[in-house]
Amino acid sequence: MPKPDRKLSTRIRNIIYHNRDLPWFSLGTPLFFLSFLYRIGIQLRAHSYQKGWLKNHRLPCIVISIGNLTVGGTGKTPMTIYLANLCQRLGYRTVIVCRGYKGSASEQGGIVSNGQTIRMNYADAGDEPVMIAYQLGDIPVVIGRSRYKAGCLAISRFTPDVIILDDGFQHLSLARDINIILLDYARPFGNTHLLPRGPLREPVQALKRADICIFTRCDSKLSTDHDKVRQKINFLRGRRPLFKTVHIPMIRGIIPAGTISPAGLPFTDVKIETENIAVYGFCGLANNADFRITLKRLGYQTVGFSEFPDHYAYTDRDIRTIKAAVIASGAKLIVTSDKDYTRLDPEITWPTNLVVIGVEIKSKGNDSLFDDYIKRRLVALKSEIA
Repeated sequence: MPKPDRKLSTRIRNIIYHNRDLPWFSLGTPLFFLSFLYRIGIQLRAHSYQKGWLKNHRLPCIVISIGNLTVGGTGKTPMTIYLANLCQRLGYRTVIVCRGYKGSASEQGGIVSNGQTIRMNYADAGDEPVMIAYQLGDIPVVIGRSRYKAGCLAISRFTPDVIILDDGFQHLSLARDINIILLDYARPFGNTHLLPRGPLREPVQALKRADICIFTRCDSKLSTDHDKVRQKINFLRGRRPLFKTVHIPMIRGIIPAGTISPAGLPFTDVKIETENIAVYGFCGLANNADFRITLKRLGYQTVGFSEFPDHYAYTDRDIRTIKAAVIASGAKLIVTSDKDYTRLDPEITWPTNLVVIGVEIKSKGNDSLFDDYIKRRLVALKSEIA
């Protein structure tokens, strides 16, 4: 099987994530025509669900979907974790349902966590469901390419009051009661083009389906005309709730040098400084540049960095290369993301302490506005179902 052309994929990625205009005779032109065909297909699909030509299934509980319009990270997973904890605090039995992207069990579905025991690793379930399961602990996580079948499994095993769909905005075959869409504050619509010319999964008009819109990373220094964005959102959705959040970076765990990595996201008693410490970073995320920014916000001095594609499965050779680069750079610490950590072999030992970095999502401004809104909606929905 031929290996993918990394240079070509890098060129395409640069086109998708940049706003600059491209000359007619360039790679952007065939990508533009492909995005036109993609637009036709995606709009026909959405119209078919709207008209009832394609069947939409409903579960006998409250369903909340969290998603976005663009490929790449807008904070869906931190928002899923935040919302699950909120629903549980409000007294609702909650289950997370994910696709299980790149997991071997995604097609048939299954239980990643029953709220007590983690039953799958990232090879089975994909990295994000496993990371969610470790962070939530006592909230079950179920995967399945068919969210409806996964939801039925969740109901039969856990009888939840609320099911939260992680990355469910485009999964139109399952009805939802609250549709939450996340937009990156710095680049809400990317370069305004659909895949593969740009990062949009759907036309901006799909915002009409959203009940709640949330700007994420509102501490970004990148500029965009948010008044125009807000006007467009209000025009498409009516004056429905619009919230702002920020991402708070944090150290989730530290693996001491020379020790075998435990499962999950461990906290240890190792004390470290962050300010101006030389670190070597590596990650395979939707937007690796954001992780670099996170390291800068934490005060680290990055002396080397290795980037990989999103959901990348690290090989022994990759790890040997990273270790050699760490030693050559003179870094005092190695840093990676919590999502990447779930994809690492637990038998790896590192030449210096490995610091696992994550983010938490937090409301910008009045913390209670979003929580109070969700509380009111859940009370109303529960009375309707009853």
